[in-house]
Amino acid sequence: MTFLCNNDLNPGVGNPKNFLVKVYGNQTIKELRASIADKLTVTWDQVKLVRYSDLSEIGDTHNGKTISLYGLQDSERLTIQKRPTLKIMRVPLLTEDRKDLTD
Repeated sequence: MTFLCNNDLNPGVGNPKNFLVKVYGNQTIKELRASIADKLTVTWDQVKLVRYSDLSEIGDTHNGKTISLYGLQDSERLTIQKRPTLKIMRVPLLTEDRKDLTD
């Protein structure tokens, strides 16, 4: 299956505005996200997929479904947007006696 992707996540230097992604129908939605992320040099969890035809988001609850089971069609257009990701706080690493290991 081939999808035409419209990159709204990070178009510009080194990243195409429109590109094709080729996957198999028995791959999962998460694997589709990962394939798109590889082309855009981001992590898969930053990729928000939106169907171009009806502007519906393909949510995380569908990550385990296969592309065919979800109902995506060959040559369908997808819009790729940036999904908000949680900022991971940096904390010091401590020993059992509460001494900082990062020193």
